Amino acid sequence: MLLGSPLELKRAASSIPSSLGVDRSLKELREKLVNHNTAHGGSSSSLDDIATELVTEDGLGKRENLLALLACLQDLSGDTSEPSNKDADSAALKRIGDFAARSICPIAVTPDDEIEGYHPTAADRARDLGALSSAIQPLAEPALRIFSLLAPSLSPDAVVTAIAHTDPSLPWTTPEAARQAADVARAAAERRGKTALIADDVLRDYLRPLFSKSRPAAVTASGRRAEFAEEPGAHGSLALETRAAKPWKHTDLRAVPVFAWALHEADKDLMAQHWPLFTPVLLTLLDDGDGDVRARGLGLLAVFLSRMDGATLAATGLAAVFRDAVFPTLLFLPRSTPEAESLRLQEPAYAALVALSRVGGKDGPDLALLDKALRDGVFTGFFYARDYIRVVEVLVRHAGLIVDEMKVHAVKHLKDLIPMISSVMEEPFAMAHPPSLLAAIGAQQAVIRNCWPRLARPPWREEVVKSLVACWLRARDDANDASRKQASESVCAELACTAKMLAAVTRAEGTELTELVAPLTDREPLLVGLFGIAAPDATEA
Repeated sequence: MLLGSPLELKRAASSIPSSLGVDRSLKELREKLVNHNTAHGGSSSSLDDIATELVTEDGLGKRENLLALLACLQDLSGDTSEPSNKDADSAALKRIGDFAARSICPIAVTPDDEIEGYHPTAADRARDLGALSSAIQPLAEPALRIFSLLAPSLSPDAVVTAIAHTDPSLPWTTPEAARQAADVARAAAERRGKTALIADDVLRDYLRPLFSKSRPAAVTASGRRAEFAEEPGAHGSLALETRAAKPWKHTDLRAVPVFAWALHEADKDLMAQHWPLFTPVLLTLLDDGDGDVRARGLGLLAVFLSRMDGATLAATGLAAVFRDAVFPTLLFLPRSTPEAESLRLQEPAYAALVALSRVGGKDGPDLALLDKALRDGVFTGFFYARDYIRVVEVLVRHAGLIVDEMKVHAVKHLKDLIPMISSVMEEPFAMAHPPSLLAAIGAQQAVIRNCWPRLARPPWREEVVKSLVACWLRARDDANDASRKQASESVCAELACTAKMLAAVTRAEGTELTELVAPLTDREPLLVGLFGIAAPDATEA
């Protein structure tokens, strides 16, 4: 027995503020109808009656319809009587589930869709996202509560919509709705089977059609490496920036979050069997000209690589395909690219290349790939963007990481590494941005650690000493400034550690560093602390 008729529930729900949570809204809804029920009795509406009265086009996207549906379903869930018409009830439940899904489905449809050749701009995408989020977010929790009650009756598309709400960081959902969505997705995976849900319902039936028109030429429709493919461009093609060509980007905004969910949920066994279903989507994201999309693709690439067997990547040629897809991102640099966007891209791009190098080599890392990452990435990037200190920080930090991967093979790059690192450490205003300075010192430590046979002798030994001295003196000058004292102490500690490493290297070659720098420490007592030389005892004379 219902508290009232579906329409009475809807009318009562329409006066409940959307700011109230679902539980409190339902409580207030029941309180509004309790007196009416006492006087007139409840309603005995069937599921088909409920669907007919509440599942309407003009009720789509209205919170009162969802609250009324939820209240009806909760009341009926306690009814243990045998349904009179199972087929009709099943059809009604499916209609209710699809209605709830359409109410919270982030699909953008605008009048611009009718303009032939229209290319949505970043402002258009931001406008669409904002409008959808403000409309959908208040509906997410009641709709997903309905999903929880209808789990066995949900259509595959409704499950996809639920999955699109599992990430609490998305603007159209809430933390509570994301928790409920995760429960719905988990129940669907148990009922359908995780492999069938991810491989068939999500990747093959939902995502493949959305990405079919914007798939990069580097892979075939089946997700395998193309034998003859065009070189990927750095900024994509304007001809493909339409809603028809990229519905996953401009229209159906569920696509990327749902793909991310599938990738995170897939285990190594599933990936080994169905990796061709993942690669077209992943490469499309990596090839996109929009920085935010590329950054998301790079983050997802790291997840993909962690679940893929290295031998499979090498044997199928996918390692080379991903390498070619990532390298153009290294040139998204200021001034052609905003600094903030460049920073979002550089970090995951270098991390992806390092990960690819670990699966691309036969008896160790792919040295050719790492060589290219230094030459065409770090050194080229430093040449063009050296005035952008935060970009420089990223470049020198990843230079050190790449050197650690290459080990002694990095000696071939000393002629570029040492001057680049030294220029950062010797910069007169380096202490204005300590993170970049610490990144440069860390890179220098990596060079000493791996290329020590060449650093124990001139000319590189003297270059390292020179940069250490210049940086130390500037850091010590800042130690007198209370606001910079902590940063100065951190820099000095790392510099002293670097000098200690260099001393160990020179000692291995039969030379004491303290003897080499004695003329410097005699002239500048502040350098005594850098090279670990004990200060003379004032009592000794």
